[in-house]
This record gives sequence, structure tokens and C-alpha cells, in this order.
Amino acid sequence: MIRFANVILLAACLAFACGCSTTYGPLGGDGGYYEQKLSPDTYIVGFSGNDVTSYEDVQRYAFVRAIDIGAQLEYKYMEIEGEWDNSGTYQLGLPQNTFTSGTATTYPTGTAYTSSYSGFSTGGPSTVPVRVPGYEMRVKYYKDKPEHPALKLYDIDENVVLIRKWFEDNK
Repeated sequence: MIRFANVILLAACLAFACGCSTTYGPLGGDGGYYEQKLSPDTYIVGFSGNDVTSYEDVQRYAFVRAIDIGAQLEYKYMEIEGEWDNSGTYQLGLPQNTFTSGTATTYPTGTAYTSSYSGFSTGGPSTVPVRVPGYEMRVKYYKDKPEHPALKLYDIDENVVLIRKWFEDNK
């Protein structure tokens, strides 16, 4: 009985973990951020989510990572030179056989009538497409404020403060 309870607990924990959105962190089995250094001051920065992560969250996390890189390298400003949707789709395999069981209770005349049901169904193998959001951007960093008034610059120090506050508020 204890072994069965452990299996149920493990299944519940896995279901909970699998149902969670990707959190901010390095790329792993469930998504995360990544970067590629193109030159000393230019990077491709991206974030991949899972099927529960919103596209807005992957954009936000990629921006956070870009600010993080700039702060680590002691840059003062950054510019997003380009951005693109890097989402993908994978095929989720569904089981061929399923077992369903349960109990139904009705009270048509004030008296409880209970009935149990169970069934085993067999079907052919099938798959369902699952969309996984992804976002990438090309970022250029600056030590000093450039003299290009057309550029949309982000102040790294300002954004680090805002990002820390956002993470504290959303724990």
C-alpha cells in the first residue's frame, strides 16, 4: 500500500511540474535562455519556453537575459538591432490504449443511486502538434551613449533595478 501511495505522489508531482511554465534560467530540458557572442559587443540572445509558457514571457525573459549580459560585461546601454519569432512545434504522441473508471451517483427521487463504470479502449497511435514559444534578438552593447538619435537605447542600470523589483514582486 505504501509503494502505491509513493507512485501516486510521484505522479502528482510530475504532473504538477510538467504543467508549469518555464522559469527564468539557463536552457535545459524545459526551456530557458541562451546566447551566442557574435563580437565583443554584439550577441544573439534568446529564450525558449514550453507548451505552457506564453510568447510574452519568452520575450520578457530574453530581454532580462540581454540586460543581465550587459550588466555582467559592464556596458551602460544596449540596442535591439533585430528580433524574430523562434517558436517551434513538436508532435506529442498519445497512448494507444486507455483505461477509464469511476463512480457516478444520481438522486432522481431523493434516493441515491450509485453506479460504477470502467472501460478499456484501444485506438491507433496518434499525435497532437504542440507549439513551443521561442524568441531571439540581436543585441548591441555600448559603454557610452552613442550619438545616434534614431536608436532605441535601453539604459542597463535603470533596467536592472526594474527587473530585480519585478522578480521580487512575482516570486
